[in-house]
Amino acid sequence: MSLSYILLIYVAGVAVKESCADSDPTPTIVFSPDYINVATPVTVRCESPEGTECIFYRDHDPNPIGTVDYKQGACQFKLLWNEFKKWNKTEVDLSCVILQNREDKSIKTSKPSDARRLIVSDPIGKPSVHVEKIGNYLNLRCEAKAGTSCYFYLNNGDSHFIKLPYKDNVCVGRVAEEELQRKRSSAGEIFITCAVELVVVGEDTVTSQHSEPLGITIDGEKD
Repeated sequence: MSLSYILLIYVAGVAVKESCADSDPTPTIVFSPDYINVATPVTVRCESPEGTECIFYRDHDPNPIGTVDYKQGACQFKLLWNEFKKWNKTEVDLSCVILQNREDKSIKTSKPSDARRLIVSDPIGKPSVHVEKIGNYLNLRCEAKAGTSCYFYLNNGDSHFIKLPYKDNVCVGRVAEEELQRKRSSAGEIFITCAVELVVVGEDTVTSQHSEPLGITIDGEKD
């Protein structure tokens, strides 16, 4: 093997090594959870093996939404609902780049991460109503995945006939059959729905859609 060939292999190896040293791994953007709503903020992370700080972008806009210091394999920040809603969007694409300070005082910038979509989820969902007739009373139950209070409505009316506190994914209470007899618009069968209100301190108040109506027959004559 000639000396010139050996030198060529050596030079090529050094070039590849320097090229690898100069290249940055592409960062990855991660959400936890992968949605946001009035009751649930999201932690946004830009992950990479090394770095000094990260710059975050929204919807491929060259103007960044923020810069965060790099710590323990990632940069991260918590995105709150009152900040997200300023964008007036139901979904956004977020991406990031990693900056790293070099020994020669220059700054190395990574390639942008792939954009990841963050969506708005319904914090309450569609509630379900349950009614059980016990003697002269109706036991009421409204189930939803989040809430502060529940409102029960008669025959799709605009005004609720009772408000109950929410606890452990449900509101429970009861109402006298006689009270509903005075409110009903037709004899015999009535229809009951419920809606759930969620109040978050410092944020918006959200009200769910109504549950599917539940029909039940009550006794007695309308006054």
